[in-house]
Amino acid sequence: MSKDIRQSKRFSELEYCLQKYFDTYVTPAMREVESDLQKRQAEETEAFSLSPAGLLRSFTNGMTGAPDDTAQYLRLTGEWNGKTAEDYVEMCRKRIAGDAGHKADLALLAGEWRNAVVAEIGRERYDSLSGQLGGDLAFAYVDYRMEQLMIERMVADRMPRSSVEYVLRKG
Repeated sequence: MSKDIRQSKRFSELEYCLQKYFDTYVTPAMREVESDLQKRQAEETEAFSLSPAGLLRSFTNGMTGAPDDTAQYLRLTGEWNGKTAEDYVEMCRKRIAGDAGHKADLALLAGEWRNAVVAEIGRERYDSLSGQLGGDLAFAYVDYRMEQLMIERMVADRMPRSSVEYVLRKG
């Protein structure tokens, strides 16, 4: 026998709020991180191309007729060009966590989610589940939902190949 969720409307409202918060505040933060990352990658590529190692590599490739593999080389050795989708998500998380307003807003949303869960399953069961998790269940859920929304956004924005591998690992 299945048990109906008594707080289904409240959970729907909270999910709507999480989505709207993500769209309004997290998506612009993600775009800022992406823009900053692209700028740093371009600077790193330019610096390498003008360095003795970059010039020698370009000269050698030109003499042998080999295609320019600077981008591939920097993906393997560069600080910024070597960033993966996991690194990008972590950079986004740090940007959001570094903003006191975002932290307070997400804590408020987590608190509301906690209230709905406690109303559904009771405080004792909630505390038990939080204890099994090793942290507050509400904060873990909000963190999980934000990460899922980030992944969905990356998919919608036609993410790079490394992001596909990230999504598959997470799946």
